[in-house]
Amino acid sequence: MLPKLIKIGNSLENVEEELEKLSLGNKALIVHGKTQTCKIAEKIKRAMGNYKVIEAGVEKVSPQTVSTLQKVVKENNIDFCLAVGGGTSIDAAKYTAYESKKPLVVFPTAPSHDGIASPNVSLKGWMKPYSLVATPPIAVLYHLPTLANAPYELVRAGVGDALAKYTASRDLLLALDTHKCEEDASYEDLRAVAYEHFITSAKIVTKEIERFREEGWEDVSSWLGTDSYKTFVSNLFFALFSSGLGMAKINSSVGASGSEHNIAHALQCNNRKHGEKVALASIPMLYLQQSCLNEDKIFGMDWKTIREHLSCLGLPTTVKELSIKDSEMVNAVLKGLQIGKMRKRYTILDFYAEKEKLNESSVYSILKETKLI
Repeated sequence: MLPKLIKIGNSLENVEEELEKLSLGNKALIVHGKTQTCKIAEKIKRAMGNYKVIEAGVEKVSPQTVSTLQKVVKENNIDFCLAVGGGTSIDAAKYTAYESKKPLVVFPTAPSHDGIASPNVSLKGWMKPYSLVATPPIAVLYHLPTLANAPYELVRAGVGDALAKYTASRDLLLALDTHKCEEDASYEDLRAVAYEHFITSAKIVTKEIERFREEGWEDVSSWLGTDSYKTFVSNLFFALFSSGLGMAKINSSVGASGSEHNIAHALQCNNRKHGEKVALASIPMLYLQQSCLNEDKIFGMDWKTIREHLSCLGLPTTVKELSIKDSEMVNAVLKGLQIGKMRKRYTILDFYAEKEKLNESSVYSILKETKLI
């Protein structure tokens, strides 16, 4: 079953009513973060009226965290899980719901990634694959006031994740065209979802960035809080939701997570957002796709333009801005090739490595050409 999108009123006045329509039962486990999202979860708890609610704060998605949450679900006979927050809270609740065989509802507090509606859970550090396909939420609660008040660094991270669909989808089509795609879904379904959800999501956000630039905002700080910004956040959210919906349709992140994500997984700068890392990595990957596949643009986008778009919103476009060493970025690209093989995802890195030597020297040249270093 695909996630249902539910609009929540400004004052959360229809939360209880909308949950009742889902017929999930009366006992809920709210999973949230331990800082700002804790306060939002408290408001949602009050808005849930007669529901019996237990809260759990999480700081990371670890085996111990999920085990503790599963124990809470079992001991309290929980009917459904409600994730309130961003990546960590959603992933922890998603995996808990999956393991406990309980339905999940998501209340995202920031448009920071496309895992909002997807079945995927990030498991980096579990000595397992970099992601697990669980089950998608049955409903996503859309509350614009909360999303528009999210820290800007989370919003721009969502932009980075959305724009990465250009390279990820081209990687998918490359794998399909060379008959090196190992997904269970049919080639026709994969291609259709790529165009309907992933590429469209990237184009929606591109159009929003172009509008930002055309409106002539001198800097991001003067734009925040305006009606124009709220429209931007809303459209970004719908783009990310659509991408997650696409992943739910094919039960995989292929087409939404490609070579740029593999490189981002290899980067050890844990203080930076996932969307920031994939955005940076998408620049050289777009360059490689254009040059290796002899295409002027990738779905209408080129590496120079995406670099400008990222920069104007304050996203890092150089290794220095990401606060890492040149050698770390070079190693991440090389490791990204290996991570892709582990994930059984054929990407532009494989294509390049088959025709040229992918080594420190060639990677350095690519990063130098795209002005990352």
